[in-house]
Amino acid sequence: MRTVLVAILIGAACALFNVRLSIVDGESMAPSIRAGDSVVTIGLPTDQLRIGSILLVRDGERRLLHRLRAMSGEQLWMQGDASLSGDSRPVQRSDVLGQPALVIPTSH
Repeated sequence: MRTVLVAILIGAACALFNVRLSIVDGESMAPSIRAGDSVVTIGLPTDQLRIGSILLVRDGERRLLHRLRAMSGEQLWMQGDASLSGDSRPVQRSDVLGQPALVIPTSH
C-alpha cells in the first residue's frame, strides 16, 4: 500500500510540475545527448525561451529534443547539434513541452 501511495504522489508531483521522462532514440543531439540516454524535462514558460537552449518539442506525433536556433513571433526554429544535413524544422511556441533538467547517460 505504501509503495502505491508513493507512486501516486510522485505521479501527481510530475503532473503538477510538468515533469517528463524521455528515452532518446536518435543521435541528432550527439555528443551532448546520445541515443539511449534518459532525459528528465520540466515545463518552461514560453516567455523564458532562449536561443541556444535545448527543448523538448512536439512535432506532429513525435517528440524532438533539439536546440532552439531562432525565434520569430510564435514560430521557433529547432535543429539538432549533430546535424550537417539541415535536420531543422519550425515549430510553434505552443509545441514546447519542456527543457532538460537532467540527462542520465547510458554506457556507450
